[in-house]
Amino acid sequence: MLIKPFSLIKLSCMVGVRGTAIARNAWVEIVCAFIYFNVSMFWRSVLWIVSLITLPVCALAALHREKQLRAQLYELRDRLDSLMWDRKELDEHIRVAIKEHEMMEMMLGELEDEYEEAMHKIKILETKLQDLKDENHCLKEVHGKSKWDTIKHNKEEISPWISDRYRVLTDTLRAKMLLMM
Repeated sequence: MLIKPFSLIKLSCMVGVRGTAIARNAWVEIVCAFIYFNVSMFWRSVLWIVSLITLPVCALAALHREKQLRAQLYELRDRLDSLMWDRKELDEHIRVAIKEHEMMEMMLGELEDEYEEAMHKIKILETKLQDLKDENHCLKEVHGKSKWDTIKHNKEEISPWISDRYRVLTDTLRAKMLLMM
């Protein structure tokens, strides 16, 4: 029984230490909660104040961005209208160029036809010219052989030996030559 009084003292000390520890823990938790609550409230109020202060700045920035976007939109619309107008003008130029190209092709075709006709006429005229040269050459030979027979009378050559047929041929030959010139 001797140990019982020490155990009572030990028990009472233990109860006192436990009570003090519980009280100290409770006070630490209350103080921590109080500090946390105050810090939390302070932090929240700071965030709200910063949010309220920056809200107009953000709103002004958003309005500024919206204004810039509208300006860009109007600029893009103007560019689009300008490009559409340019495209219409280019389409018109293309249509005109196509029409001109078609007209040029038609004119080229007509010129080719005229060229072919002219070449054909030239060939015909060359053959006629060659025939006339041959005929002229023949007439000159005939005329050259009978040149000793000619008598000059009033600056005209008159040959009593030249036939009427020869005169008709020379007259037609002269007329043709005059027509060709």
